[in-house]
Amino acid sequence: MKKLLIGGSPCTHWSIAQHNGREKEASGIGWELFKCYITAKAKFKPDFFLYENNKSASQAIKDQISAELGAPLHYINSALVSAQNRKRFYVHNFGDIGQPEDRGILLDDILDNSDGEIFYKLEHVSKSQARCVACRGRYKEDGTIGQHLEARSDGKTNTLTTVQKDNLVAQPIRIGDVGTTAQAHRVYSPYGKSVNLTANGGGQGAKTGLYMCPVDLAKYTLERDAYHVVKDGKIETRYGIQDIDLPDGAYVIRKLKPVECERLQTLPDGYTEGVVETQRYKGLGNGWTAEVIKFILGHMDIPKDEPLVVLSMFDGIGTGRYVLESLGFTNVTYYAYEIDEYAKSIATKNYPDIIQMGDAFDLHRDDWELGKVFKD
Repeated sequence: MKKLLIGGSPCTHWSIAQHNGREKEASGIGWELFKCYITAKAKFKPDFFLYENNKSASQAIKDQISAELGAPLHYINSALVSAQNRKRFYVHNFGDIGQPEDRGILLDDILDNSDGEIFYKLEHVSKSQARCVACRGRYKEDGTIGQHLEARSDGKTNTLTTVQKDNLVAQPIRIGDVGTTAQAHRVYSPYGKSVNLTANGGGQGAKTGLYMCPVDLAKYTLERDAYHVVKDGKIETRYGIQDIDLPDGAYVIRKLKPVECERLQTLPDGYTEGVVETQRYKGLGNGWTAEVIKFILGHMDIPKDEPLVVLSMFDGIGTGRYVLESLGFTNVTYYAYEIDEYAKSIATKNYPDIIQMGDAFDLHRDDWELGKVFKD
């Protein structure tokens, strides 16, 4: 039998996103949460361990974590295995395992437009050339804070959080097709002009050449507030006219769907179904990128049928259990400490065999033992 300890204590108090009262030293609420993991390590005595947290934690905190766990920090960006830019540090006892191979996955690859025609009241919505846009508060010249749209240019999303406006999707509107629905025949022009109208018998531009064809955008059943036009690097929204790094065009700007967030965290479609949508977003924003964890735990060199007892601290939606299954481990006993009822619901829906233990602070009790649930 082998024992595995995994977990990542909540990063809320350490993250750079915490503008007021961010903890930068090894003390405070964030550190007390981390100490639950340290206590678990001391009492559980695992053969293998893995700890994760936000890269933006202060260097003083990261140095102390490394000292407490007796292992160096390894930095991995989920962008290598996902369309999501998510920089995290990992501490484990698997040695120098390097980095996952870059799979070249972009936002375009994970978008779901299965309901596009109905949702956007458009004849067509394209995922081609989609960009991630964040709506963030920025100081204006008069000292007040106004909402501002900021676009990424690398084809990735921002880090998933529990704040949905950090990850909006700007999709060029596909106004129509010329001849066929093949990629080369699609029209995305916001001003109703086709730049690649093709002819039969030889492909693009053959025999008849290329020409531009005006199209009346108004004939499409499109509400004005359902799309935004970018012209000369400027966009007009309900927040006013702003500069934005997007090519000229008409864009639908929307939040990511839960299924797209599941794909960003490299989980199966529908993994978080069964709870209200807001809790799906929360669970995914707080969770792990499964393929990163799979890369790390894939270095656990034991037979797949060997009994494996797992203690998961701050388990969330059970991503650790999913990873072990996807790695092929068949004899797993999985204990989980988690207090969020929605996250627990998602985890146990997918894996009824998870043994929910309750509050991680119970680890500090003198009479703690693995499998014992305290009700008081």
